[in-house]
Amino acid sequence: MRILRTSIWMIIMNAFLFGMCLMQFSGIITSVEDERTPQDYLSEDYRSFSVGYSGDGTIEKELDCWRLVEHVESLSDSFLLQKNSSNQYKWIYYHNFDFPIEVVEGRKFEEADFRELRNVALVADSLESAIKDHDGKKWIDIGGTEFEVIGIFRYINNKINTNSQVYANMMSQNFISLDGKIDGTYCIDTLEDTDKIVNKIEELCEIINVPTIKDRLKEERKQLVLHSQILPVSFVIIIIITLFLTMTCTAHLWVTGRQKEIYVRRLLGEGRWQMVGMVIKENLIITGLTDAIIGIGSLALGTKALYAVIVLLLCEIISGLVCFISCIRFNSPVVQRIKEI
Repeated sequence: MRILRTSIWMIIMNAFLFGMCLMQFSGIITSVEDERTPQDYLSEDYRSFSVGYSGDGTIEKELDCWRLVEHVESLSDSFLLQKNSSNQYKWIYYHNFDFPIEVVEGRKFEEADFRELRNVALVADSLESAIKDHDGKKWIDIGGTEFEVIGIFRYINNKINTNSQVYANMMSQNFISLDGKIDGTYCIDTLEDTDKIVNKIEELCEIINVPTIKDRLKEERKQLVLHSQILPVSFVIIIIITLFLTMTCTAHLWVTGRQKEIYVRRLLGEGRWQMVGMVIKENLIITGLTDAIIGIGSLALGTKALYAVIVLLLCEIISGLVCFISCIRFNSPVVQRIKEI
């Protein structure tokens, strides 16, 4: 009964250790990927710039986004241009460019949408509740003005570089009335040589380059990853160390509870390392089954299989090492141990 209770306690401790390690490891790796992934489905070559003031300090009131789009079209045959409005939605225009979103219903923007100034938008499936149906079409309110929803796309959550949930036609009539002036912050993507295009935009108006993810320092990247975790990394490390020490004590009790069996097997001729191997094997089977069940459950919750496998192997190594250390105490002569029982 004592061995059974100890085995159950080992399973519980190992399950907690595996769960904490998997959660933290998966969270850190996912955050690293998010930090390296540009917002709004842009490529790594994208650049960001701000337009607002001319050289004499006056606002660029005479220019509108039409002039900017025409100027960029004269510089590049293929590009995507976004104007920031809020974290929830962006104004967008592209020419001969494949906007890399996964549309689950409807379609993406077409050249005719821009050319004919249509009041249309793409909306993420995460914001589907905000879409209204009337006149046989889908509509969404942007800044107090309705836009027809021509497509619903699959939203990809990025905890660091937030993706927008709505992309509205930058060339629409509603945009011209709402936010048609050139002043604002933009992102431009040509997939290659974007820096050269941005430099040539200064021929039209003065711009201020805005830092992108490529401009982040190593320390800044590190802090972004750490601050995006659900639990502080230091707190999780303390918990893992505590669990590891608890597992060590529990494994010791588990092995101690079987010492008579171990000594009898030794007297019957089984070697010292055979006994150590037997105990470690049984321990790994017990903890391995537990970790496998938790790993399968984590996959159902969206954890990547690679992360689960890596953490599973790590926990099995730790568990085996703990059990091995506990078995070392039986390396003294068998006869002396029997006399102590």
